[in-house]
Amino acid sequence: MALETLAYSRFSATDTVLQDGEEVWGVWRKPSLLLRTLQNSEQMVYRVGPSTAGKPDRIALEVYGTTKLDWLIIAFNNQVNPFGWPKAGSVIKLPIPDLVFGELL
Repeated sequence: MALETLAYSRFSATDTVLQDGEEVWGVWRKPSLLLRTLQNSEQMVYRVGPSTAGKPDRIALEVYGTTKLDWLIIAFNNQVNPFGWPKAGSVIKLPIPDLVFGELL
């Protein structure tokens, strides 16, 4: 049975491998927008408010229209431990929606 993903899943470009007869995800391949330094015109600044503090999924919903891109916000900001991140009042950078949907869809 093949593993399925949505186009904007963080696994959409990741190959599957067989391990002990089961199909599993191989090594994650980052999308190109995470492999290069984005120009200022390809990024946006986002001020975290009380309703989105500690909730990258809510930020993704507000900015990209889906909670499924929370992984992108976490990876773009190099968060190793995203629990409780980001704090209210902090400013984070995000790839602009046109870039995200142009590369991930």
